[in-house]
Amino acid sequence: MIADLDGDGRPEVVLAGGDRHMYAWHGDGSAVAGFPFLVVDRSKVESIDPQSEEVTFKPDAGALMQGKIVDTPAVGDIDGDGRPEIVVGTNEEYAADKDGGLNAGSVNTTSLSLLGQTGVLNFANSRVYAFEADGSLVKGWPAKVGIINAELLPDVGEGITGSPVLAKLTCPSGGTGVKVGVIPDAGPGYLFNADGTSCHGQSGGHDNALSTDVSAGVGQVDHPVFPAVGLPAFGDLGGLQPSFVAPVAGLLRALDLVVPDYQVGGQDFTAAWDPATGQMRPGFPAQQNDLAFLTGPSVADIDGLPGEEIVAGTASLDLQAFNALGRPVSSAWPKLTGDWTVATPLIGSFGDAPHKSVVNLTRLGGVFVYDTSAPVCSPSSSPRFHHDPANSGDYARDAVPPGKPQNAKLVGGTLTVTAPGDDLLCGTADHYEVLGSSGWTTSPVKPAAAGTAQAIPVGANARSVSVRAVDEAGNVGRPVVVRR
Repeated sequence: MIADLDGDGRPEVVLAGGDRHMYAWHGDGSAVAGFPFLVVDRSKVESIDPQSEEVTFKPDAGALMQGKIVDTPAVGDIDGDGRPEIVVGTNEEYAADKDGGLNAGSVNTTSLSLLGQTGVLNFANSRVYAFEADGSLVKGWPAKVGIINAELLPDVGEGITGSPVLAKLTCPSGGTGVKVGVIPDAGPGYLFNADGTSCHGQSGGHDNALSTDVSAGVGQVDHPVFPAVGLPAFGDLGGLQPSFVAPVAGLLRALDLVVPDYQVGGQDFTAAWDPATGQMRPGFPAQQNDLAFLTGPSVADIDGLPGEEIVAGTASLDLQAFNALGRPVSSAWPKLTGDWTVATPLIGSFGDAPHKSVVNLTRLGGVFVYDTSAPVCSPSSSPRFHHDPANSGDYARDAVPPGKPQNAKLVGGTLTVTAPGDDLLCGTADHYEVLGSSGWTTSPVKPAAAGTAQAIPVGANARSVSVRAVDEAGNVGRPVVVRR
């Protein structure tokens, strides 16, 4: 993902590696100070080889699958200090009986204590971390994330495979601030405060997770439900704050992975929780026909009516669209894709079409584009993987640049243009910049709403003029270049 870690106005590239390390590079390819660094719960470690950084765990650590980071880190200011933090989950798994028990309190997940007594599921905990921009660990982290079935699948089904996401929320325990939403490969979902504590407090010495004991979905017969092998998102489904959305599977469906035969009545769903209560929104979970394996939901207006909708693909043959009540958006949905969806659906403008499009990618390389009834500039709170073009995972991040000024003409000392928008051709940009002999300087002419004709003075002697728009987040649009 892309973020300005050191505050110099120039972004860095941040990623996690399959070698258990976090990396960050400046634009010139040099490493950011403090990177790379090893990510592992040091309380579980007996020693680390100084040359290879191979980790040896304590004999009583309960270490199971280990060694990789397969999710995309989220970057945002979670503690309000004006500097970004990096949030990342790992593939670490520690047997619950060696790790203080499954980290899921009795509130919202009562059935887990009963399931643990059956011996069918194998409980464990993984880890999610928050680091300062220099690579130092934020106080209170890592946090434990419960797993209902340890060592589910190599790499893509171990530890935390769903990339963490961030949003400003108000929680019962922790108040208002930027929170971390995270799900494991299979287990409860969590909302954490900036200090690594649960947004919904603790019970029995464990963090309270989001509700799993729910049976409110239309047609739901398989419960409780657990986030499974997909990706989470925050999205605007109405109300005072964003909802937490993720793919989930019912208990019978989860048992398909640990017993020899498929279970009668197993179901898969898309879930949406109210962060204020930790409970499912009315009408959810919404049923779909397979796991959302290695993909997640997008949230945007696609029907042109007030409010936004959820679009989610599955590992089978369909692309679903649900409204804020968990019902199909219209009779036009779901779409038959003929194959496994392997990427989070992309929602946005396509060419010069007047409406948004939904783009879907399948395992065999099929690219499907569906028209919608929603205007191009209608709301899109999470229209793609990890929220935005920078892959930040931060609900508040504006990473969409202004559009390019159109219809440019240079007459005398004036450049006339059609104003672009704040986000491509939508909204109003913050300011124009003009390229002169001393570099880019701010024009005194403020941008008007997208599509408005404007005149920008540039100097009568200019042989070539370059003008670009910049938005309030500092995103820079493509320049228009006019030669006399």
